[in-house]
Amino acid sequence: TVISPSVLNNSQFFSPLCTLFKFLNLNVYRKSLYLYKTQISIISKRNFFVKRQVALPSLLTLSFSIPFFANKPKYDEEESKIIMILKRAILATQCGEVEKAEESLNLALKKAQETENKEAIVYIYDLMANNAFDVKNYEKAETYFVYILKLLLQNGKADDDNDVVEVSLKLARIYFLLGNNEKALQGYQFCIGTQEEKMKSMGEENVDEDTLGLWAMSHDWFAKFLLTLPRYDCAKEHFKRACDVYSKVKGKNHPEVAVLLNDIATVCFLQQNYDEAIEYFNKAINIGLLHQHECLASFYVNLGTVYLQKKAFEEAEWNCKMALKIAERYKWEESVNES
Repeated sequence: TVISPSVLNNSQFFSPLCTLFKFLNLNVYRKSLYLYKTQISIISKRNFFVKRQVALPSLLTLSFSIPFFANKPKYDEEESKIIMILKRAILATQCGEVEKAEESLNLALKKAQETENKEAIVYIYDLMANNAFDVKNYEKAETYFVYILKLLLQNGKADDDNDVVEVSLKLARIYFLLGNNEKALQGYQFCIGTQEEKMKSMGEENVDEDTLGLWAMSHDWFAKFLLTLPRYDCAKEHFKRACDVYSKVKGKNHPEVAVLLNDIATVCFLQQNYDEAIEYFNKAINIGLLHQHECLASFYVNLGTVYLQKKAFEEAEWNCKMALKIAERYKWEESVNES
């Protein structure tokens, strides 16, 4: 998240920003409130479904390859059928056709089970779990991920394998959303501890980017969890660890680094360390400008909020107007793409 949805519902933090927009223009206020909430939703979704992009290729590459068949020069007839069905399922998911995607995934799963393709079965269940999470059916997503863990271990994966840790991390997130903080805490601590032990045994110079990236993601998600308790000091520390790793692996100007800098700034804001928050928000904005980052408007809104708390009304107004300008531009570009 940028500023978590719970903060949006807290008038202590969000009302001053609304007041400023109302003062400027009522129509601007309504549009900005909608766009701001939309941006937060986008960031939240992306954080859950990022699949260790440090080392793994995107699911929808130009060649549209399926990971568990990626290294095969030639497919047999049944494998080709599974691939085609999965392509339809993924496209349906991208188009928001949930029922159609689920129907295709069930068909692909049936064929994978008939041919006893273990890797395909796990992959399909993973898609099903992610789709269930996307429509906020967390209980169903939990059931799928628990079963995926069972399959991974049955297929010979070790307890500390990155695939096992990744699924455990997603389960921790789900337990948090279901209100089971105890299980969520255990899950996050398992993921962080497992990666740290593994990296220690490998030696710093031998740690692969996939392991390092998953460790950083675990810190990132754990920080978001701590932010809701609220345990701001601990959350800030874990955000910083994640940011340091992402900067090392992906480069200090990578878009994900901008999001993490924004999250650190958010914690500073909640701690009322406004000058420090401004420093981090500006760092996030500078990186965002390099890439025309999709969250750039949210960064500006957040910075405007800090200035508003400091009663620096001119700076607050300028940043909020920049946020609206950028948000409108991105909305226009999306409309062009859809056309």
